[in-house]
Amino acid sequence: MRAVRKKAGLTQTDIAQKLETSQSAVSKIEAGSLAPPLMIWMQFCKEMGINPVETLETGYVDFNRVQKAGKLDEIGKFKVPSRYLTDCGTSVRWVLPILKFYESRHGEEALEKMLSKTMKIDPDFFVILDHSINIQFGLDLIHQLIKTGDLHPEDLMTIGHFASGPDLLASMRPVFDRAITSRDKLLSLISNFNRYEANFIHQVESQPDKNLLISVSPQEHLKHFDYRNSELGSFLCEYKKTFLKSVGVRSDDQLLKIDEHQCIFKGADRCVYEIQTP
Repeated sequence: MRAVRKKAGLTQTDIAQKLETSQSAVSKIEAGSLAPPLMIWMQFCKEMGINPVETLETGYVDFNRVQKAGKLDEIGKFKVPSRYLTDCGTSVRWVLPILKFYESRHGEEALEKMLSKTMKIDPDFFVILDHSINIQFGLDLIHQLIKTGDLHPEDLMTIGHFASGPDLLASMRPVFDRAITSRDKLLSLISNFNRYEANFIHQVESQPDKNLLISVSPQEHLKHFDYRNSELGSFLCEYKKTFLKSVGVRSDDQLLKIDEHQCIFKGADRCVYEIQTP
């Protein structure tokens, strides 16, 4: 409730008036010391345009919007450093698996402290899955966690597990549930990648036999960022491949095998992956 209120640029008093309740009640609900009565919750969701059931089940808000790189003008009452507000082509859905990994190791309080004190960004910003931020935040986050020894290449599969969790899929879950095979799930991911980020163009180039040949090309706005930095670029590259192997795949599914033919982090103008689908 607090995150949605901030996004709308409203005060607790504004919300209280909409819901015909007291400001103190709204304050207690936002603090977690008072469970919202059902009618209050349903009215709030109707006023703010969110799915009441999905939001309660996942703990996140999903407006199911596509990502479009550009300047982030509407940040409501969230505190976000200006360096993260231009060429915003990255969704919270894309970076949240890394944050959830950090939380699993250190706890919710440590995560909130890292975001608010170190990264200087409001933790509530990450409650809304389709909030946009630029790739610089992801680069800074990865750099910070590598520097503190909290992130290693061998952690990628654990992060991939978080990426495929039903809470982060949210409104995307039915898309993957309708796909029967791993190949179908991967094709669904490629066609819906703009729900995750708009920094790269993902295309299926061909479908030889049981394989898929996929290209990943950087968008023009990425020239403003040093995303090919050797340390960070290598991790971004592996993270993207882990994402392709993990998202939408059930725990009992066989993980996909990826052969890399070209890589922008190794001098090519795009990445080309051949993915073996069972």
